[in-house]
Amino acid sequence: MNLIAAPQSDRVGAAYDETVELHSELFGDDLHFGFWNTDKEEGDRDGDGGTPYEQLARASRRLTDEFARRLHVRPGQRILDIGSGAGGPAVHIAKATGAEVVGITVSSDQVRQATALAEKEGLSDRVSFRLCDATRPLPFAESSFDAVLALESFIHIEARHAALTYAARVLRPGGRIVLSDFFERSPIPPEKQPAVERYCREFNLSRLAKSDFYPRLFQNTGFVFAEQLDITEATMRPTILRMGEIAQGQEFRDRFGERAAHYDRSDLLPVWELGYLLVAGVRRPSDTRRAALRNHPEAEG
Repeated sequence: MNLIAAPQSDRVGAAYDETVELHSELFGDDLHFGFWNTDKEEGDRDGDGGTPYEQLARASRRLTDEFARRLHVRPGQRILDIGSGAGGPAVHIAKATGAEVVGITVSSDQVRQATALAEKEGLSDRVSFRLCDATRPLPFAESSFDAVLALESFIHIEARHAALTYAARVLRPGGRIVLSDFFERSPIPPEKQPAVERYCREFNLSRLAKSDFYPRLFQNTGFVFAEQLDITEATMRPTILRMGEIAQGQEFRDRFGERAAHYDRSDLLPVWELGYLLVAGVRRPSDTRRAALRNHPEAEG
């Protein structure tokens, strides 16, 4: 499906600068979709209980954990967090694994918020953040990271080919990348497209990937494809339901005014064709990576 305009990094950064407080109110420090155990009753999956705020914050942390365990890192190793948001995943993963985490984002306000969180948690020696565009050459040494995390950052990146190639350069051979992205599970019918287009436009989302997109892209950017999971049922509907409950609440509307309405995405609930992917890959030996770097276009095309 084609969008009206591809998102630009400066526009994405400005949007997050304007909504740091709002997003933190919705998701807590993890700032991304949640993950629920779909084998349990929808009203209290994973024994959640509590308010929609508390449920969504816990579910977002569960999704962070799903990604963290696929990074295969040990104490003392280094992780690059692309699109590090408010810093919650970086801080949590550093605590859980003993690794060092460097987060990059195109939002200066997120850098300030994430840095303050790392300081508050006493992790400034192992967790840091900087303003950086993942679609440009990264300011880090070759093979200087043991893993790369990209949790809901590729949803904003049009030049995914460039971003993956630059990530491959700074990742050591054998190191893992784990990312998430929205995707088109099957063609979206015309009557459902307006809801998806509005969502993509208002939240600066890139063109939706197809299910076979990442296996092909990894081959051309220096990675061996390792895993792809459709986790739509555990993420999309329950997150959208909680977001709607929060956005419709009087407290949220009083605090954020007309912006609150953007976070009631109940029009997406019937769009089962809009999915959520978890993807993992392993960096190939350096000679393969160099060939990919020499030949890649600036965008995926």
